Amino acid sequence: MSPEILQARQRIEAKIQDLTPPEREHSAQVEQAAQWLAEQREAPPHVIRLLSDKFGIMPSQAAKACTLANTFRTNGKAFG
Repeated sequence: MSPEILQARQRIEAKIQDLTPPEREHSAQVEQAAQWLAEQREAPPHVIRLLSDKFGIMPSQAAKACTLANTFRTNGKAFG
């Protein structure tokens, strides 16, 4: 791993440690939204708005949940 990547990783890990409880809660909400979305047969219409309303998250967090849901689906198919 290059020194630049290692330094970037350390900065990210340090920021994660500095998260306040509400930020961690939002992270949990994003994860819950992703899990719910991954369990759906097909992505519902207007998924960003739906996730934002249903889970009380920002649209940018809903987009992260969509990405995470795709990861959940891929891992579920790969590891059954």
